[in-house]
Amino acid sequence: MRLRVSLSKTPEGSVPDYRKEVCQTTGRKCARLPEESVPEYRKEVCRTTGRKFAKVPKESVPDYLKKVCQSAESKCARLTEASVTDYRKDVMMLVVLVVGVDCLPTVSEAVVCSITIAVVVYLLVCITSPLACRPTLHCKPSSLAAYLLKRCPRLRRQFRPTFWAANAHAQTLLGAVMPRADGVYFRREFLQMRDHGVVSLDWAGVVGHADTYQRHTPVVIVLPTLTGSAATMSALCALVLARHFRCAVFNRRGCARTPLATPRLQSYGDTADLRQVLKYLRALYPRAKISSVGAGAGAGLLISYLGDYGSSSYLTAAVCVSPPLDGDTVRVAQPYQRLLLADAQLRVARYASAFSAVADVQRLLACASLDEFECRLHGYASPDDYWERNAPLRDVDDVSVPVLCVKSLDDPLSPAAALPYDLFRIYPNLFLVTTARGGHCGFWERVAPRPWAYLLAMDYIEGVMEFTSTGESDC
Repeated sequence: MRLRVSLSKTPEGSVPDYRKEVCQTTGRKCARLPEESVPEYRKEVCRTTGRKFAKVPKESVPDYLKKVCQSAESKCARLTEASVTDYRKDVMMLVVLVVGVDCLPTVSEAVVCSITIAVVVYLLVCITSPLACRPTLHCKPSSLAAYLLKRCPRLRRQFRPTFWAANAHAQTLLGAVMPRADGVYFRREFLQMRDHGVVSLDWAGVVGHADTYQRHTPVVIVLPTLTGSAATMSALCALVLARHFRCAVFNRRGCARTPLATPRLQSYGDTADLRQVLKYLRALYPRAKISSVGAGAGAGLLISYLGDYGSSSYLTAAVCVSPPLDGDTVRVAQPYQRLLLADAQLRVARYASAFSAVADVQRLLACASLDEFECRLHGYASPDDYWERNAPLRDVDDVSVPVLCVKSLDDPLSPAAALPYDLFRIYPNLFLVTTARGGHCGFWERVAPRPWAYLLAMDYIEGVMEFTSTGESDC
């Protein structure tokens, strides 16, 4: 920030007259204008410009000017043995420089200013960029597909992401910082597996309302991401409760503060624990239809489960939000792979004493990639062997439950180029909805963000249940 001073013509008068002229030009009023020597006048100029100099030698005008320039850590354009008028011009240049130096912001002010400018530019780009995009449905033509297009209006309307969080990374990270949905509480239930491992179910409820569910009330089981929990999935749980469905969030071993009772974590595609949980729910509510919604890694687990158990999966419908559809492997882009790896290593470090009996903890903590970590933790010789047993689409031929996959083309964790569109055009039970924006497990819309993908998921689940209950399915 610089102060520009334009000088009017100043006669070559005495030094005091020049001092008056400087005061007038800088817009400052001098309380005292004595007819004194140049050094006194120099002190007055220093006081007028708000500068303090440690040493004020009584030297000639040009020498003094050099000293002031050195104090201001700058160079004056003109340092000549000239008249007072020339000196006045040089001092005026120095005044502009000194005022500019004094007006420079502090470090904190500069940071705040930079952030403010960046936010303003970002919002301008978001506002001026075309944000609205129409969802595209990829599927094999069928009566169920036609019914879903009619039943789910969000498939026919444009998706408009939150304008101030339209960026793919902003959409991805927004879910982690969003507050828990109002009016939703969770009641935890621990389940012991056959090998004495422990998983947990967080049952969602409405604050201030007693559960009045009937025996045939549908159940929705939610599968969060690897780093997710009931809190991060509370927006979805609120939508499930609004439809008067039961809702439970499934937490894997050692995740979401679930204790690790055995030195064993689930691999990416290990569906054994989910199978036992769904058997428990079927026994608990034998007349209720059970559906599931998975997000991120939870969506990958859900697809793996449907392929492993086919028609005996106990599920009526399934929705996978931002599933890994990379084919034979799962590729996570940076820097998200580092974050997921750090979370997994932190989990191992927390239970280091338990894992030390079955794995080399130090080698696990030294792993540089997720593939290396998973192979060492679960005893696979190579990443190829690991993904042969854990890739979500390994048994996609056996999926017999209608599955809706919601994927954004700007997903920062997995590339859109790897989407297997042909699978969804061949198998009648697979439906893929793509959007140009949405990030990974984001899909936030409106100024006050709400989860578009989860709203679509609930419309889809209700549509599938209505379709199958009327016996119109030709799948």
